[in-house]
Amino acid sequence: MAERQIDELIGIVKGVLADGMVHQGEVEFLLSWLNANRAAADQWPAKAIYPRLVAALADGKVDSEEEREILDLLLAAVGGNTAPQVGEASDSTSLPLCNPAPSIVFAGQSFCFTGKFNSGTRDWCQKSVESRGGVSAGSVTK
Repeated sequence: MAERQIDELIGIVKGVLADGMVHQGEVEFLLSWLNANRAAADQWPAKAIYPRLVAALADGKVDSEEEREILDLLLAAVGGNTAPQVGEASDSTSLPLCNPAPSIVFAGQSFCFTGKFNSGTRDWCQKSVESRGGVSAGSVTK
């Protein structure tokens, strides 16, 4: 249930970000939705978004500085909003483990790609690893 709610939240956040702005009514709606979907509250990105929305609405008014902070937070939570401008379906979600970026050793390491990817096509992911000295494996190995 919580996983489905997080997927729904990400979709709602992307809808809020579609015009590149955040307004009082959108903040109120997001907070209302989070209150109604508490199973997601302890999961990323809800656990980062929820307290900021509560704080912004504590006085009943979302000012321009709070709008900007919430916009930045929502953009970080869904990985940005540049994909529609370059013909992609969606940017990937930014996770807490991505900031600061982890140190990943590619040279001489094998990487096997399965499933779908938020960051690009399978071919793009394989080429990205190979350009960094990694090896793209066709299947799982020992």
